Amino acid sequence: MVADEVRNLAAKSAEASQSTSALIRRSIATVSQGTQIADATARQLEGVVEGARGIEETINGIAADAQLQAEAVEQIQEQIGQITGVVQTNSSTAEESAATSQELSAQASVLRQLVKTFRLR
Repeated sequence: MVADEVRNLAAKSAEASQSTSALIRRSIATVSQGTQIADATARQLEGVVEGARGIEETINGIAADAQLQAEAVEQIQEQIGQITGVVQTNSSTAEESAATSQELSAQASVLRQLVKTFRLR
C-alpha cells in the first residue's frame, strides 16, 4: 500500500512535471512571440518618428517660404507706394505744365495783338 502510494505520488509528480514543463515551453514561446511583437512595434514607432521628422522639416520649409513670400509682398507694396508717389508727382507736374502752357498761350495772344498795333516804315 505504501508502494502504491509512492507510485501514485511518483505518477502525479511526473504528470505535474510534464505539465510544468509544457507551461514553461508555452511561456517561453509566448515571451518569444511578445518580444517579436515588441521589436516590430519599436521598428514601426521608429518609422513614425522618422516620418514626423520629415513632416516637421517640410512644415519648417513651408514656414520659411511663407516668410520669404511675406517679405516679397511687403517689398512689392513699398514699391507700389513709390510708383504711386511718382505717378502723383507726374500728374501734378502735368497739370502745372498744362496751366503754364495755357498761360503762355494767352500771353502769346496778347503779344500778337500788341505786335499788330506796330507798323513798320
